[in-house]
Amino acid sequence: MSRPDGRSSIQDIARARLSDGFVGRVGEREDFRGNLGLPGSDRRRRYLYSVHGLAGVGKSFLLDQLRGIAEETRAAVGFADDRQQDLPATLVKLAKDLARAGHEMRRFEKRYESYLKARERLHNDPQAPAAGRELVTKTVVKAGLGVAKTLPGGSIAADAIDADATAKQLEQLQVYLAAKFKRKADVQLLLEPAEELTKPFVEDLWRIPETRQIALFFDTFERTAPVLETWLLDLFGGLYGDLPQNLVLTVAGQFPLDEAKWNRHAPLVREIELRPFTEPEARSLLAEHGITDEKVVEIVLRLTDGLPVLVAMLARGNPAEADAVGDPSDDAVKRFLHWVPEKARKDIAATASLPRFLDEDVLGVLTGKENAGEIFRWLRELPFVGRRELPVRYHPVVRGPMVRMERGRSPAEFAERHLRLSEYYEGRCAELGFSRHRDAWNDERWQKRKLEQTYHRLCGDPAEALPDALLGAAEMITTGTAPARVWARMMEQAGADADAPAVLDWGQRLAAAVGEGEIPVLDLLAGAGELDAARLSTVLRRRAWAYEGQDDVAAAKRDFDRAVDLNPADPYAWSDRGNLFHNEGDWHRALPDLDRAIELDPTYAYSWRGRGSARAELGDLEGAMADLDEAVRLQPDHRWAYTIRSEVYFKRGDIRKAIDEVDIAIRLDPDYAWAVHYRATLFAELGDKEEALAGHRAAVALRPKDVFYLTELASFLEQAGDVDAASATFDAIVAADPDSASAHALRAAFHHRGKRHRLAVDGFTTALRIDPDYEWAYYMRGQAHDGLEDRVAALADYERAIELAPEDAENHLQRGMVLSRLGRNGEALVSLSRVIELEPGNVLAHARRAMTHRRSGDHQAALADIDVAVAASPEMAFFHTTRGDILRGLDRHEEARAAFDEGVRLGQDEGYAFYRRAHHRLVFGDFEGALSDVDSALIAGDDETGALRADIHRQAGRYGEAIRELRELAASEPEDTEHRENLAEALLFAGQTDEAMDILRPLTPESVWARNLLAIAWLKTGRTEEAHRSLAAGLDEAVTRNAAGDLGWEDRVQPLFYLVALGRHADATRELKALLEKDPPRETRLILLRDLKDLRELVPELGGVIDDLIALVPRPVLTRPGA
Repeated sequence: MSRPDGRSSIQDIARARLSDGFVGRVGEREDFRGNLGLPGSDRRRRYLYSVHGLAGVGKSFLLDQLRGIAEETRAAVGFADDRQQDLPATLVKLAKDLARAGHEMRRFEKRYESYLKARERLHNDPQAPAAGRELVTKTVVKAGLGVAKTLPGGSIAADAIDADATAKQLEQLQVYLAAKFKRKADVQLLLEPAEELTKPFVEDLWRIPETRQIALFFDTFERTAPVLETWLLDLFGGLYGDLPQNLVLTVAGQFPLDEAKWNRHAPLVREIELRPFTEPEARSLLAEHGITDEKVVEIVLRLTDGLPVLVAMLARGNPAEADAVGDPSDDAVKRFLHWVPEKARKDIAATASLPRFLDEDVLGVLTGKENAGEIFRWLRELPFVGRRELPVRYHPVVRGPMVRMERGRSPAEFAERHLRLSEYYEGRCAELGFSRHRDAWNDERWQKRKLEQTYHRLCGDPAEALPDALLGAAEMITTGTAPARVWARMMEQAGADADAPAVLDWGQRLAAAVGEGEIPVLDLLAGAGELDAARLSTVLRRRAWAYEGQDDVAAAKRDFDRAVDLNPADPYAWSDRGNLFHNEGDWHRALPDLDRAIELDPTYAYSWRGRGSARAELGDLEGAMADLDEAVRLQPDHRWAYTIRSEVYFKRGDIRKAIDEVDIAIRLDPDYAWAVHYRATLFAELGDKEEALAGHRAAVALRPKDVFYLTELASFLEQAGDVDAASATFDAIVAADPDSASAHALRAAFHHRGKRHRLAVDGFTTALRIDPDYEWAYYMRGQAHDGLEDRVAALADYERAIELAPEDAENHLQRGMVLSRLGRNGEALVSLSRVIELEPGNVLAHARRAMTHRRSGDHQAALADIDVAVAASPEMAFFHTTRGDILRGLDRHEEARAAFDEGVRLGQDEGYAFYRRAHHRLVFGDFEGALSDVDSALIAGDDETGALRADIHRQAGRYGEAIRELRELAASEPEDTEHRENLAEALLFAGQTDEAMDILRPLTPESVWARNLLAIAWLKTGRTEEAHRSLAAGLDEAVTRNAAGDLGWEDRVQPLFYLVALGRHADATRELKALLEKDPPRETRLILLRDLKDLRELVPELGGVIDDLIALVPRPVLTRPGA
C-alpha cells in the first residue's frame, strides 16, 4: 500500500507487476520500449513488429504488455482485432482510440461520415442494382478493370470471387453510382473505400506531433490478414501517402508474415516468434508467484505443456502445497477453479465463460445486477480475460474447456443460462426500434446483437433454434460476405460449445460456401431439410434477389414461383414476383401478383408503387394514380412514387402537374439526376426550350461524368441546331471516359448524322481499337464508309457485324444494299432474302429487294416486293416513289406517273419523290414540269437535285443556264467531281472545248465518264488518234463488264456508244440490232435515241452513222403520260 506521503515502495511496484499477469518476455518488451525511443534516422528503428506463435502462447498478452509500454511513454495508441469485420470498421476503431488519447482524426471522421451516408443511400434505393449493393456491402473495391482475389477494403473474411461476374456487376454499379451521386468523390468513396478512407487517416496521423510516438496494434492477425495484410503492404508501399516516422505498427497472429510479400520491407520489420515456455522459464514464473513446491511445479508443467496463458492462470491460484493440487489427471481449468478461494467466485468465473463477449450488463443477467460491477472488475484482473477492450473476452484456450465443463456439470443449467442470455440480446435488438425487417438486417448494431442472441439460443436449444439460425444465414449473406462469414463462425462455435453436431456441421458448410459467393450459400440453404415451408420460401426469395441482381431473370422467376407455392400467405413473395414482372415490362403478369400482395398486406408501400406503375403502363391512369397516392401516404419520403405519378400526369396530358410531382421528388433528393433530366424533357414537351436546356445542363452538373446525361444534353443541343455546343458536349463524353468504346462511338455517330463521314469513320475506328468485338460500331462505321462512297470498306464492316451478330437483320439489310450499289445483285438478293427470313414483316427489306430486282432487270419480281411494302405501309412516300420507278421499267408509264404523284402527295416535305418524278418527266422532254419538280425538291431540302436542274437546262438547250448553275455547284462542293464532269459536258455542248478539257484532264485517272468526255473533246478538236486509243480501252472495259455479270440496260448499251464514237459503223449496227432483239423497255429505247442525238450534236462528223442507227429503232416509242 502506498505511504501517506504518496510515495511508492518496492513492494507496491512488485504487487503491480504481479497483477499484470505473468512476468515474461522481458527481452521482447524491452526491445519494443527501446525502439520507441529511437529516432527515425537510426537504422535500428523498426516500424512493424510481427508477433506470432501458437494459440495460448501469449501473443495477446504480450500485445497487451506492449500497449502498456506505449501508453507509459505517452504514445498515441490504437488497437483493433477481429471484432472489426472490415477495413472501414478497423479504421474507425483506431480513430476512436487515438481520439481518446487526445488526437482527433477529423479528416478521417468527416470522410467516414460521408461513406456511411453514401452507403445508406445506396442500400435504401430499390432501384440500385442488387449485385452492386452486395459489392459495396462487401466493401469490394475496383482494381483497375479487374477484381483482385483479396482486395484492400474487403471483408475480414475476403474470399476469391468470380472476376468476370464481378467485373460486370461493377460496371453496372459504376453506371448506377454515376447517376445517383452528384459528387465524383462519393462515387470513388463507394468504389474504392480503402484508398478514400486511408488517405485522410494517414493525413490525420501526420497531425499528431512528431515528438509523440504513434503505436497501432492489430490482434488475431491470423483472421484479419486476408484483408489487412494487403492493406498494410499498400500502406508501407506509399499507396495512401507517405507515413510519419513516429509511427510503429504491431500485429499478433498465429503465423509469420509472408516472406515473399514482405521481403522489400524487411529492414523495417521485427519478427517476434513466441514459443511455449521452456521448463526454466515456467519455473521462474511460478517462483515469482511463490510456487516452489516441486510436486506442484511438476503438475503444473505437465498440465500446461508450457503454454504461458495456462501457466499464468495456475500460478494465480497460488497452491501452497502438493496436497492442494489433487489428482494430477485433472485438467488445468478444474485446478484453476479449485484454487479460487471463494466458491461463489469459482462458480462465477465458470459461469461467466458462457457469453462470448462480457460486460457488466451481460454479467448481470447471470449473477444479478446488484454485484455485477464489482464482480466484473474482479474478472478483468484474471490473466485469461482481456482487460483493455470492452466488452472483454476470455482467452479461447481457457474459455473452450470452461464452457465444456459447465455443459457437462449441468446440461439443464447450461441451457437455461444461455436462453436467459438469448432473451437479453433479443431485448437489445428490440431497443433499436426497427419497424422494417430489411432495415434491421442492414444495421451493423442490430446484426451484432442478433448474432449473440442466436448464438445463445443455439446453445440453449439447438434443435429448436437451428431453423431460424439457417434463415439468419440467408439474411446475412444478402447483406454481405463479412457478416455471413461471422454468422457461420458463430454457428460453428455454438455447435462446438453446445455439443450440437447438426449446428456444427451447418456452420462448417456455410463457412466453406461463403467463400464461393452469395448464390452458393443460398443454394446450400435451399436444400436444408430443417427449414419449414415458410422459412424455405424466404430463402428462395433471397436467392431470387441474387439472381435478379445478376440479370438471370429466368432463375429469379423460378425461385419466386416456388416461394409463392410454398408460402402463399406471404405478401412479400407475391410482391417480389410482381415487381420482377414489372421490372421486365410484363405488366399484365405483374398486376395479379401485386393485387394479391396488397390483399395480404395493405401497408407495404413497395407493392402499391409497383402496381401503380404497372397500371400506368397499361393505360389505367385512374387506377394508377389511386395506387400511387396510397404509396405516398404509406411512405411519403420515397421519391420513386412521385416520379411515377409525374409520368401518369404526363400521360393524362397535364404536363404542369407532371412537373409539380417531379419537383417533389427532386426536393426529397436534390441529387436525383434522373428526375432533373426527366423534368427537362417535360419542359421540352411544353416547348420551353430554355427551361429544358437548363434542366439538361443541371442533370449534367449533378453527374458531370455520366455518359447518359451528357448524351441527352448533346442530343438536345443537336436537335436545337446548336451544332457547336453539341460537338463540345460529345467531346466531353469522350473526355469523361476516354477508354470507353461507346463514348467514342456516340461522338462518331453524331458526326455521321452531320455528314462528317471522315470524322465518323475515325471515331468508330477508335472505338473498335478499344473493343474489337463492338458490333454496333462496325455497323455504324459501315454507314460512314457508305457515306464516303467507299462501298468496299462498308461491305467489310457489315460482314464483320454479321459475324458478331448473325441474327441481326439490320446487318444483313445494309450488306444487301451495299452489294446492290456495287452491282453485285445476286449476292445482294441473298442478303435481302435473309433479312426477310429473319423478319418477314420488314417492309424496308422488301423495298430494297425490289430495287435490287429492278437493277438486275427483273421488274416483275421487283413489283411483287414493292407491292408488299406499299400494302404494309401505304403512308410511306418512298415506297410509292420506288414503285413508280419499277413501273417505268415495265413500260407502264401511266401507272408509274400515278405512283410518282402519290409519292409527291405523301412526301410534300421530302425532296425524293419530286426528284424521281422530275427524272420521269425529263425522259419525255417535259422540261418545264421536270424543272418545277426539281425546284420543289430543292425547297424541301434535297440539295442533290441541283445537278439535275442543270441537266434539264442542258437538255433543253439552255447551255448558259446549265453552265452557270454547274459552276456554282462545283464551287460549293469542290470535292464532288461529278459536278465538274457535268460542267465539262455542258461546256462541250456550248462549244467551249478548251475549258472543258482543262476541267477533265485531272479527273480522268479516277473517272470513266471523264475519260469518255475528254475523248469526245479530242474528236471535236481533231486529236483523233488519242481519242480512239482512249475509246478503244473504254470499249474493252465495257465488254468485260457485260461479260462478267447480268447488268442493267444502262450498262448494256455502253459498248454501242464506244463503237459509234470509234466510227465502226458495221459493228455499231450489229450491236444495236442485237440489243433490240433482247426487247429493251420502251423507256430504254427512248433514252437511247436521246443519247445518240446528243452524241450527234457533239460530233457532227458522226451524223451519218448515227442517223442510220436511229432509223433502226422502232417508232412510235412512247407518248408522254396524260398526253
